[in-house]
Amino acid sequence: MNKKNIIIPIAAIIVIATVLGANLLSTEFAMTDQKQDVKAVVVGAMELYDVYGVKSFDMITTDKNYIKNGEAYPFVLSGDLGIIVAHGYKADVVGLPPSGLPDANLSIEQMQVELKENGSVWIQYTWENPDTGDDAPKTSYLVAHEGYVFGSGFYSP
Repeated sequence: MNKKNIIIPIAAIIVIATVLGANLLSTEFAMTDQKQDVKAVVVGAMELYDVYGVKSFDMITTDKNYIKNGEAYPFVLSGDLGIIVAHGYKADVVGLPPSGLPDANLSIEQMQVELKENGSVWIQYTWENPDTGDDAPKTSYLVAHEGYVFGSGFYSP
């Protein structure tokens, strides 16, 4: 076997690996950007609460663009995760249990443990995507703060 017969397949493998690697990296960078956007929304909602207290819940719920970053909007849950107290997309769910949490990748008890031990947790569940109106996989970041759980998330394609 001559060198030319070996070099061509190796070069093809390198090109394919480079293209695949670039696609994987761009997906990972996009995910990192989405996570940073979501964290910024959560921090903004907590800062609003720190200034206005429970009045901030009405602000989050009634002004859909008050704290928003791309598709990320804030929501606030009771400390036990049992009731939605503010929602930046669907005002009609305020006062109701969060319907997506029972289907999340972590049980409510596991989320509570993570929140107590680490102060925050990432979860995956299904929720209505405001852009499509359809239920879609969602990744959300939850942070325990002052007896409430502040959150935001992004939708997967």
